[in-house]
Amino acid sequence: MYGALAEQAIYVRQSSGLSESQIGDIVGAAKSTLGAWINSRRQPTGIRADRLLELVATVRQLEPVMKPEYISVWLMSPVPRAPEVGQQFMRPPVGD
Repeated sequence: MYGALAEQAIYVRQSSGLSESQIGDIVGAAKSTLGAWINSRRQPTGIRADRLLELVATVRQLEPVMKPEYISVWLMSPVPRAPEVGQQFMRPPVGD
């Protein structure tokens, strides 16, 4: 299992252009932890493993429709928080 998840982390790094630090931020792990995963010294578990696999799935969906150099830009772009149930989405003000 170590090898399979390590390969997935490497795939994301190579296919998306994300740095180890950025991948770590997305999955909730330190850069050193991600490096340990990639080098098969440790294995992600729980929510971090789930997030890594979700990231892999997202990158695979983006590859056919987006240039590789834009995948990291898209993934790291801020996304407004969804409103709570029953609240209306508030758009940010435009200009002054």
